[in-house]
Amino acid sequence: MRVLVIYAHPLADSFAAALHQAIVAALRRSGHEVDDCDLYAEGFDPVLSAAERRTYNSPSPDLSGVAEHVAQLSAAEALVLCFPTWWYGMRAILKGYFDRVWAKDVAFHLPEGGGRDPPRAVKHQEALGSDQLRRTVVADPSGAARSGPRGHPRRPRPTLRARRRDPVPRVL
Repeated sequence: MRVLVIYAHPLADSFAAALHQAIVAALRRSGHEVDDCDLYAEGFDPVLSAAERRTYNSPSPDLSGVAEHVAQLSAAEALVLCFPTWWYGMRAILKGYFDRVWAKDVAFHLPEGGGRDPPRAVKHQEALGSDQLRRTVVADPSGAARSGPRGHPRRPRPTLRARRRDPVPRVL
């Protein structure tokens, strides 16, 4: 299976980095083809340019600055997102990745003629010419706190959530 691993953490000596390396190594040992994308190491620019924004909802969005990332996403059969949750959300660089790469007709369709209908997810074979993502895994080394009984906080712990046929977990 071809797996796209998206990693978002600035420190190469962090627990998140160790988790990322373990994930990539385990996938390769299991015989998977891995596209390993370390957003910080490659200097990914998370800023949506004025030109990209102008064409974002057009029939032909400007994806030239992220064409390689779109190609990786289109080839993926599985997606692993590895990032810590800070301030109850994803890293800004990862948000920029979603804004720039998961564009209209890459990750979603807008309703014909506009209106109030919500966007619908794109099936990868429909838009990208490959199989649909069959599995998504989110590896969060920070272990975001959850509420326990009667509102008492539970001890944070690393989480690994897997979802089938769900291109982006609800938290994202």
